[in-house]
Amino acid sequence: MPAALSLDTSSRDELDEFARALEAVGLQPWRSTIGAARTFRNRVDQAGGWERVELDVQLDWMRRARPFVSWLLVSGRLTASADFLALADLRLGLTARKHLPGLHAWFVNATGRVDTDSEDTALQWNALCKLAALSGTRPDEINTEQFLAARTRIYDAYTRRGRPEAGRNVRAIFHRLQLTLFHDAKIDSLARAVVKSPVSVTGWEQITPRYRDNATRYVEQVRLSLRPATVKRIEQHLRVFGTWLADHHPDIVSCAELERHHIEAFKAWLAVQPSKRTGKALARTSIKEQLINLGCFFDRTTNWGYPDVPTRSLLFVGDLPRIDRPLPRFLDDPAAAKLARATRSEPDPVARLCVEILARTGVRLSELLGLTVDAVVQIGSAFWLRIPVGKLHNDR
Repeated sequence: MPAALSLDTSSRDELDEFARALEAVGLQPWRSTIGAARTFRNRVDQAGGWERVELDVQLDWMRRARPFVSWLLVSGRLTASADFLALADLRLGLTARKHLPGLHAWFVNATGRVDTDSEDTALQWNALCKLAALSGTRPDEINTEQFLAARTRIYDAYTRRGRPEAGRNVRAIFHRLQLTLFHDAKIDSLARAVVKSPVSVTGWEQITPRYRDNATRYVEQVRLSLRPATVKRIEQHLRVFGTWLADHHPDIVSCAELERHHIEAFKAWLAVQPSKRTGKALARTSIKEQLINLGCFFDRTTNWGYPDVPTRSLLFVGDLPRIDRPLPRFLDDPAAAKLARATRSEPDPVARLCVEILARTGVRLSELLGLTVDAVVQIGSAFWLRIPVGKLHNDR
């Protein structure tokens, strides 16, 4: 029979405290549970400390003594790394609820102030216990700096797992936890974490500086006069051309060095590029919009006196794809007659009126739903239906 593992006085006291903590919450300190805890403590002591052990070894030791490791973490006797917490999948909230009932009651009251249900309260409490285990502090003593730093480290750890989708729910839980702690005056910041820089920032890094300077200066100017969605598309299209230029013609450092054959090669490249949304080839409308925005950039920067602009016109109207305009859907004669008969037998007068307006005026359904009480106006001796058309709301 192998000899029992020898522990120092502090480790034996820790095991005794663990056994008493189990009994205090109504759990039986089984021999197997205490034996696994003894083995874990002996291995950590022989390794010279928890922080000296490799991550995969830590995870293996944790799986053999999960209740003991959870108790060490929630009681502040052990501090874990963000990678360990992301991979260990420990239910620290359940352990802390048993061994720290006073703190759990405080958190339940805090979530009650913001009308949080019991399921979400449990998720937030588990996340808070992970933050405490990472920061080496009690759950109710986490301050703003500790919260923001620990949150970023856990986000990064979930990213390193190689499954970014697994971290989306974690980010949502931490955001709700931040609101709870803010309303309980534990932290004083509602700033969202910057998980990843947007492509509008990182996408320009590989592009030649002289082209990038002109393009970003142009985007900032059109931002003052155009809608945000339009500016976003312009920025994207200029970035696409700059990235293509850096990949296929790295010797070109500014627009002044562009020639017509570069534009023709870019058009051929666009024609075979797949759409990120559908995976199919880009639609002709998308290609046309890309070329229009690129041509406007060339023309306007030339007229505005920007440095390093094209020396002559590079894009022409003939370069733009012709867009097919499909005919609007319509009802054939049998379907129109069937609709008319159903309309006449409709008991609701509002429904009959709406169908008559749609059938006789050619107004769109969205335009009909957007009509207000002052849509009927008198012009001379006749009454007219005034319909705002388009985003400029010109009357028709």
